[in-house]
Amino acid sequence: EWLEREWVTGRWQAMARTVKGMMKYRRALSIHLDAELPNLIQVERDIVLGLKFRCVAALQTYARYDEHVLSDVERLLVGYNGQGLAIAYIEERVVSHEEEIAELSQGETAVLSNAETKYFACLIDGGLREGSNSYFKKVPALSFKKAGETVTVQRHNRDRLAPTFEIELPGNPVYNGKADNQNASLIFTRGDVLNAIDMNQEGYMEEALKLPCLLREFAMPASSGPPPSIVGFKEHIFSSIGALGDFAASSERVFGTLVQRTMAYPLWSRCHYG
Repeated sequence: EWLEREWVTGRWQAMARTVKGMMKYRRALSIHLDAELPNLIQVERDIVLGLKFRCVAALQTYARYDEHVLSDVERLLVGYNGQGLAIAYIEERVVSHEEEIAELSQGETAVLSNAETKYFACLIDGGLREGSNSYFKKVPALSFKKAGETVTVQRHNRDRLAPTFEIELPGNPVYNGKADNQNASLIFTRGDVLNAIDMNQEGYMEEALKLPCLLREFAMPASSGPPPSIVGFKEHIFSSIGALGDFAASSERVFGTLVQRTMAYPLWSRCHYG
């Protein structure tokens, strides 16, 4: 069954296909590293590649996946363990304040309610943490149902990976879909250059090998101006769902190439898209 799903994933629009395409950048960097520093030992190679590359997949609904999807995500993480793949998602929790309220003295008024909903940006990167005997720790998933003032916590027969890092958010961050999902995962990225890509794309090793040339663009000042802060890179949309998908892919290619280049020059008005 897993082999069948993996086969279909490679021929349809799915998260795993996009992740596999983006992970080719690490392989491309490894090839360049072999050519430039052939005498590096494996440990030193892993350190250099870890500093140069990280792939963060923003799966904002990971906490609500069923057991089949959770198993597939875990297989993907295990398969790329130690190669810079991480999963970012948004988790909704109901935090109880019953113990604090019970400790109030007689006559004091509780400022907090019995329970409140909080949101967290979480990251799973498979890193081994102190006191842990495995790279992936599983925790029971929770779902919440609200009826008036009552909060019912239901535990499901499924496990998901525990986050390595989590950051409390001031509220529900997802109002504009893709943009807010990227903002919630952006805090887990590092480095000077960030490549944002949609889930309807893949990647080619031939294009990935051009990465040093692409990065060089940020160091080359434009005519009578500073170096660019946004550089467009070739994309291939593989929405193979019939004529509708072909039309959507064609319009995206025109917008991502002709329109975006025109906005960059001569209009000088290009913004981040993706």
